[in-house]
Amino acid sequence: MTVVLTAVSLVNLLLLLGVIRRVNDLARRPVATGAASAPAPVEAPMLPAGHRLPDFRAIALDGAEVTGQELVLVGFLSQGCRQCQQAMPSLLKAAQTAPGGRARVLIVVVGDASAAQPQDSAKAHLAKLSEVAQIVVEPRNGPLSSAFKVEGFPTFYRLHSGAIAAHGDKALK
Repeated sequence: MTVVLTAVSLVNLLLLLGVIRRVNDLARRPVATGAASAPAPVEAPMLPAGHRLPDFRAIALDGAEVTGQELVLVGFLSQGCRQCQQAMPSLLKAAQTAPGGRARVLIVVVGDASAAQPQDSAKAHLAKLSEVAQIVVEPRNGPLSSAFKVEGFPTFYRLHSGAIAAHGDKALK
């Protein structure tokens, strides 16, 4: 009995040493980093190019009436959205260079404006955006978000004559 117990213990020790060596080998291997190893971000479905938008009207924070037929760039941002903050420089540049100027650019901020005050950085971005775009605040699944079928943030559309010309990052170029 002692011989069997000793043999089983030695086999167990050899297996344990093999597992430890394998873990050490794996720990020494270089870990792939960078964009090549990161999974591609999953984009929310967007309206396809050529899709005609239904007529809509919205009232911007400055009291101006906005209609879909006039717009060339529409962006949807959400309060507290890190990706929205990262996209802000590109959005500002696209809004500044949009044909027709401020009256033809609409930024929809989705969230309850009275429930949470935006952070200082978000306030600064909104102040810059209000110089080059009309701003509308609406609740989640509001009428504009529904018309544009927004499911994720940020969402951008380039429009031409009331139809989608480009969406996503391509809309900002």
